[in-house]
Amino acid sequence: MSKRSPLSLTDLGYIDCAQGNFPAAHAAYREAISIFADLGHRRGVARTLEGFACLAVARGQEERALKLAAAAAHLRRVICAPLPQAEHAKLDQKLQPAFELLSGEQSARAWAEGSAMGLDRAVQYSLEDTESTTAG
Repeated sequence: MSKRSPLSLTDLGYIDCAQGNFPAAHAAYREAISIFADLGHRRGVARTLEGFACLAVARGQEERALKLAAAAAHLRRVICAPLPQAEHAKLDQKLQPAFELLSGEQSARAWAEGSAMGLDRAVQYSLEDTESTTAG
């Protein structure tokens, strides 16, 4: 049996999230990040963390979204793989509601906590089931 492509799964997660199919998006991201982590593909992990962050915003989990985005940004800095400017602008736009709904202090704290996560902790945090919760 062949494994599905983690890159395709991440793309599918973005599509599912945009269409409001959050359980399907979570499942796609979950499978993708597990494969990327097993392969040691840190750029793929960062991309999938960004997808999880967008999903968290869509679910109204602002603190979680910022933690995940910060973990991805930190990982990208560590591996010297910044987001292209156009993708960075799109991600910022998707994260904007989280920054608007949280106080500056809450946003800064969530970002600091996400930035402090190591790779394994960030992956573990992304995999936590948050479907029934509303806070990060």
